[in-house]
Amino acid sequence: MKKISIYVRNKNHTPSSYYRIIQYTEDINSSIKLNINQIVGDSLYNKVLSSEKRHNFFLKTLYYFVMQVNLTKCLIKDIFFFKPEKIFVSKTFSPKHTLLINKVLLGFNLHNRELIWDFDDDIIRSNEISNFQKKLIFKRVSKIIVTQKNLAQTLPHHLQNKIIMLPTTDKMLINRDFNNITEKRKLILNKGQLNIVWVGTSYNLPNLQIVCEDLENSAKELSKRNINVTFFVISNKPLYYEFANINLENITWKREIVKDYFERSHIGLMPLVNNQYNRGKGGFKLIQYLSSGIVTFGSDVGMNGEIITNNTGFISNDSWANKIVEIASSPDYWEKLSRSAFSRYETKFSYKRNLDKINKILEE
Repeated sequence: MKKISIYVRNKNHTPSSYYRIIQYTEDINSSIKLNINQIVGDSLYNKVLSSEKRHNFFLKTLYYFVMQVNLTKCLIKDIFFFKPEKIFVSKTFSPKHTLLINKVLLGFNLHNRELIWDFDDDIIRSNEISNFQKKLIFKRVSKIIVTQKNLAQTLPHHLQNKIIMLPTTDKMLINRDFNNITEKRKLILNKGQLNIVWVGTSYNLPNLQIVCEDLENSAKELSKRNINVTFFVISNKPLYYEFANINLENITWKREIVKDYFERSHIGLMPLVNNQYNRGKGGFKLIQYLSSGIVTFGSDVGMNGEIITNNTGFISNDSWANKIVEIASSPDYWEKLSRSAFSRYETKFSYKRNLDKINKILEE
């Protein structure tokens, strides 16, 4: 039986940990034995994530200290007890900092073991990964899993032949009654109610702010046509914006509630400020929308243009207002786009396709 040790920040709440590897672990081939190492527990991770004081010195110090201590324990366990053939790391073994003892243990642990690195988001440019870990991973890595080509191109030339492209998808949004859900949403739209959704961490709320005025303009026009607009914002922190014509619902993110709100939503948003970091994003929320047959709206930044087509939604860095009004005013048009969105998910981004690739990566 092949042994593989997986390193993640937090297995339940860190999106890059859960959606990039943890969600697959229950379905991994039985010939593989997994050891899952998380370096920060749920309680502390959620406290840091929800803290209103981003620069809370005590909390930040405790957070990094706990991660280093837990990383030490996990590395010792691997070296002396579990003894894996392969190591899979999600983004970093620990963000930003690496204690001296962990530098020594990492070097020892990675010696003569295959390293698989899931490189999600531009963590090099954002300095999320330390120089020590970057150099060590570059030297030892055998396979690099990347969401999209723009992100892959940020890596050195000598690593390009080790890259495997794998988009991010969501097992929990597998839709087993799509036709029934689509008919219910169409009926809601026929009755004059449009539901728009955005899901993401609070770090991405500034991206959402750039389209709020556009949303307000579209809602103002739709109100003249007796169509009401509700906007679901699902995040760990609320969106603060004074809408005059939109019913804003800030919903605290929990993985198990997302599917319910998606099944009620007609349009899903992924606006992005056009900068280097965002150009490395993998378009995960767009894929989530597609999986639920939600018509997708996105900025023409990074991978968004590879996910959205004219048959599934609208992509533009200009105003979205007219297109939102057009779709909301025609339930038949919305349904056509919705069914195309779901079909594109099943063809290009399904959980089953990703699982097959993950199994292949781990077994080779």
